[in-house]
Amino acid sequence: MLKGLVDAMEKMIGKVSDFAEGSGKMVAVDGKAVAVFNIDGKLFAVDELCTHAHGPLHEGSVENYAVECPWHGSRFDLKSGRVVQGPARNPVSTYKVVIKGQEVFLDI
Repeated sequence: MLKGLVDAMEKMIGKVSDFAEGSGKMVAVDGKAVAVFNIDGKLFAVDELCTHAHGPLHEGSVENYAVECPWHGSRFDLKSGRVVQGPARNPVSTYKVVIKGQEVFLDI
């Protein structure tokens, strides 16, 4: 029974090949916008919108596992969601990415 509950929270967001190395992509899961990044072959998922002024994080540059908002330069750690550099003060939420074969799921 527990396995069924866990699987019910996982939503398919695409195939591994849909997420280009070194860049971000926005996906929608149950009406929620999420930015997914492929860094060194590992996928990370955070809220799409910057907590400072709602800039599109999937369009930001990534360095040292942190994404920079393209609007005002806030940086967020992709592993924890914490603010690395302001002006943002609040972290973004992170989401677990699950890969099954070539399919990518988001635990949301």
